[in-house]
Amino acid sequence: MIKENHIIVVSGLVLTLLISSLFIVNPKTINKIEYNLYDFLLAKLEQTEPSGAVIIIDIDEKSLAEVGQWPWPRSQVAELLLKLQKMQVLSVGIDFLFAEPDRSSLENVVSRINAPEHSKNILSQIPEHLYNNDQKLSQVLKSGPFVLGYSFVFDKNTTSFGKLSESIPSGEMNIFFLNNDSSSDNSSSKKTSQQWYHADGLIDNLKEFSSSSRSSGFFNMSPDSDSLIRKVPVVMQYQDKTYPSLALSTLLVALQTEQIIHRQNDLGISYLVIDDQEVPIDQNGNFWIHFRDTQESAFNTISAVDIINDRVPIEQVAGHIALLGTSAKGLFDLRSTPYNTVFPGVGVHATLIDNIIRSDYVIHPQWAWLAQLMLVVLVGLISLIISLKANALINFILNSLLIIGLVYASWWWLNHDQIYLSVFYPVLMTFTSFSFLLLIKYRYKEKKLISETL
Repeated sequence: MIKENHIIVVSGLVLTLLISSLFIVNPKTINKIEYNLYDFLLAKLEQTEPSGAVIIIDIDEKSLAEVGQWPWPRSQVAELLLKLQKMQVLSVGIDFLFAEPDRSSLENVVSRINAPEHSKNILSQIPEHLYNNDQKLSQVLKSGPFVLGYSFVFDKNTTSFGKLSESIPSGEMNIFFLNNDSSSDNSSSKKTSQQWYHADGLIDNLKEFSSSSRSSGFFNMSPDSDSLIRKVPVVMQYQDKTYPSLALSTLLVALQTEQIIHRQNDLGISYLVIDDQEVPIDQNGNFWIHFRDTQESAFNTISAVDIINDRVPIEQVAGHIALLGTSAKGLFDLRSTPYNTVFPGVGVHATLIDNIIRSDYVIHPQWAWLAQLMLVVLVGLISLIISLKANALINFILNSLLIIGLVYASWWWLNHDQIYLSVFYPVLMTFTSFSFLLLIKYRYKEKKLISETL
């Protein structure tokens, strides 16, 4: 009996060490299964009603069919933005780049053809805002609450993203770091920002656009290992400065505020505070999005061509935060989320803004990793004690209750306090420990019985 218990104890401790090591390594294959548990728990939460404050202006198949193929002339985009401004929109986040000059501008068309000199002289007398589409768009960007998007790059030597910009993006974030005791600490701010993503370069809009827009923000988003979008960065570092995402910058323009405070509460949860609204972020500066079942049920999506042709009542747009993007399949701005295999990128930005407005978010505290590791060890020891003291039936019942209790506790905490603590590895620890130790225990008894019989 003593020898049998000794083998079980040693096996249980070794197994606990192995599962703990597996948790630390966190291989991608197992990580995908852990994400499935997260999606399952998230789906069990009550779906909150959208705020109604966010609308999507969609360059959809209908718009392309009526206006023409993309990219549209910048004069057409300028007309669309101008109409949104006249309809009293609070802000407009533009989820695409103007990285190259407009080839359809009359100026560029003339430069590419071998026209007689006198023809060029006649064309030069045309007003510049009609002659140069880019200048027309630039003038419109200066006049309204428009937020341009750009893309950060994380490889200095890459050429696959196109031409990298050497300029500094507009819209640097004015962020103030606070400690728990409400004091400012420069070393604390450096430590925090060092954990955020640091970009090596960027692909920006043409300088005449970036200098004309009221603000700008990056639209980078990176899927998890299973190719699904669950979180997006809302702050990043570039050349020792902090920059906001497109969604966050669009919200700031709508709120007419520039000051953001970063602080941690007593539970060690990091927040960006915007006009007394707390926006939880993880240690890398990510915001974990609470997606709804479908985009259509969450946001009023308006076809861009309906705005251009004055088919939309002003009350559908006035006082709203707008995001201008595309759902057209040929324009390749489609993502996958836990609820939708095909989801427009602009819908991700819209959901993020709506989550912030509704305080509908998922908190991933910085201490979660250590708490999960401790829970794996604790559960491993509990399961070991059960294996030593209980018979097979009681062992099964107690370990089953332990697994159910872990999953329920994770869901309860997520549902009541919006804090997510993954219990995947503790559940894996319980199931593995129960199966393996029970196998050893009864294999040892089988050998003992055969030996006594012989």
